[in-house]
Amino acid sequence: MKKRISLSVIIDAIEATTDGWRQFYNTVSGEVDSIPSWDNDYIDPDEFRETADKIDESDDYVELPTQRELHEYDIMERFAEEKGNQPLLRALHGRKPFRTFKDRSIEIGLDQEYYAFRSAAYVDIAREWCRENEIPFTEEGAQPPIIMNLYYSGTNGAARRFAEEMESSGTADAIRAEDGNLRYEYFLSLSDPETVLLIDSWRDQAAIDSHHASPMMKTIAALREKYDLHMQAERFVSQENPDESFIRK
Repeated sequence: MKKRISLSVIIDAIEATTDGWRQFYNTVSGEVDSIPSWDNDYIDPDEFRETADKIDESDDYVELPTQRELHEYDIMERFAEEKGNQPLLRALHGRKPFRTFKDRSIEIGLDQEYYAFRSAAYVDIAREWCRENEIPFTEEGAQPPIIMNLYYSGTNGAARRFAEEMESSGTADAIRAEDGNLRYEYFLSLSDPETVLLIDSWRDQAAIDSHHASPMMKTIAALREKYDLHMQAERFVSQENPDESFIRK
């Protein structure tokens, strides 16, 4: 019987793969084994002969998508086209397109949004791979949460009054109760008293889309208009903190 797998396991595996390697998923044990591909000139294939034979002799193994099959160039191109961003599109048609695209995305502040887009594409690839190979799967942990930082700015304390009305009217609590919302909190700036920060975290893009399509958005838009606020937005993908050792708890 095939073991049910979390899409996050598949995504972790395909993100870790590199050219010159092949990965195989054991549908019974749930383990992933790697062997060098036939054109890998840097690894002695005899070192992996036992693993290769085990994979070849068993019907329990299914090959995972290779680095080439991920088509990251196509993912980058789709992202640039959806954003209508000419610098990113030009980067893909120059020298070293992968490196240049990522450098440009950092320069214009779209790198986090691109990685969220790529993560969603990998989820689709993993999901389709499971279906093609008739492998049962769960969506749990497939995609990191999306975090939105929204900066509301006004005059004469308007941003703060907006946040206070969002809370006192129950609108903020209603948003927190929406399916997929993980966090919805307002913060005051010590350096700029006319700006309020909203940290808004969601399970995935589908949850954000559902929120944006809800009647709640009309209420929020009316309050923004009432207090004549201007906005700036930042988008991030949640990940493990690499500086955990420096955090005082």
